[in-house]
Amino acid sequence: IKNMVREIITLQNGRYSNFVGTHFWNIQESSFEYSGDSSQPEIEHDVLFREGKNLLREVTYTPRLVVIDLKSNLGCLPLEGTLYPTPAHQNGGSVIWTHKHWVDLELEEQKYYQATNGVEKSNEKNEKQIKAKTYKLEDKVKTWSDFKRLHFHPRSILTLNEEDDSFTSWSGGFEHGKYISYQVEDLVRVYAEECDNMQGFQVMSDVNNGFGGVLTSLMEYLSDEFRGKGLVVYPMLPVRNEKTAPKVRSSSLATLLSLSESLKLSTLVAPMSLNSDIFRQNPRKREFPRLIYDATCDYHTSSILATALESITRVHRCHTDPQSLSNISQQLSIGSQKLVSTGAAIPIPFSSNYSCLPDMLCDHLDKSLWTSLTPCVDDAKSKGDVVDRCFSQSLSINGFPPSAATASTTHPEYNISQIHQCTNLTSVLKLYLEGKYVDSSSVVSVQRTPIKVDTPFPQIFHS
Repeated sequence: IKNMVREIITLQNGRYSNFVGTHFWNIQESSFEYSGDSSQPEIEHDVLFREGKNLLREVTYTPRLVVIDLKSNLGCLPLEGTLYPTPAHQNGGSVIWTHKHWVDLELEEQKYYQATNGVEKSNEKNEKQIKAKTYKLEDKVKTWSDFKRLHFHPRSILTLNEEDDSFTSWSGGFEHGKYISYQVEDLVRVYAEECDNMQGFQVMSDVNNGFGGVLTSLMEYLSDEFRGKGLVVYPMLPVRNEKTAPKVRSSSLATLLSLSESLKLSTLVAPMSLNSDIFRQNPRKREFPRLIYDATCDYHTSSILATALESITRVHRCHTDPQSLSNISQQLSIGSQKLVSTGAAIPIPFSSNYSCLPDMLCDHLDKSLWTSLTPCVDDAKSKGDVVDRCFSQSLSINGFPPSAATASTTHPEYNISQIHQCTNLTSVLKLYLEGKYVDSSSVVSVQRTPIKVDTPFPQIFHS
């Protein structure tokens, strides 16, 4: 019996959050299966996507998405595209959105876009050739639309006519949020009405500038209009080395106000950043053993956060035992304490030295397996550190087959562990968490499907 899909509506608010969101949607597109295999995929894409038809009755598949940004941050991204056969201004008519008409957004004709132009109608061989190529986009990417692969509906994008340098006031952003609230309400209502069993909202938002005020305005509407639905907020903070104390104070104040209001209005708040601190002028960046990235490049840092977000949110989209936004919020929060930390191992440190997953876990009982992605929360240096004493956690692991639970050969160094006596990956991970985080509850999600990062994901991995 197929589980009923519980839909999620996504909101992206602010320049950096749209960088993260663009990578996130590119990862979704990379995970689509076009082979016609009759076997059921592990990921239920209908949770985030909806099917429609354009004016030519062609099937389209687009995310339930609201994008908010400054007009200047859209770059060359137009608001109408190729799924409509003839623009309204050419045929003298007007196009009325009937909830079924979804439009492709066109991209700038640079080398990467020239290669991907028409990829939907190309054969599978051409698509693989495009994805196999390496594109150095670091110097070319100026905004998130420069590396977007997926198609959005034009009404998904809402713009603010403000200058980037002046949009730093939290209170100013709050007023702008009120100004565009009717547009947000109209779009969200259409998405919600076509859902059969909507579970709630996931929100990625900048919080260290005026978009923090916009976020508060959005959440006031969502929490009031959709009471009882999950509302999980991911505040996104770019790596910044503010040069002056006033800028640090302004950014810190906006962040604190945004977090405070988010905790009042949402069901869960999970800040994400590669900055180790949000209150210092020159905080250190997070280090990943197998990643080489430019901390000053939003195109790089946002790709890491998007990869982590993909793993974190798979628990809502898996076919087997999916967890709703509300369930996870209740699992991880304690009463009004809704602020949680996040961490990720990108990629997971599995090597030829290990014959199975329990070997690797036993090797990380007294040290951190993942890197913290929450400012002001450091990794555990030794067993018993404060970050090892947690109330509850949700763990998602991807890319391991069921056979990884047991060793094909006996390894004398690790054979004595109880973890090695488990027969499946879920039991392995739960026992590991019980040993590392005593007296805490856990939600474990295991997916055989790895996270695929095709072009235009940056080349940041090293062996």
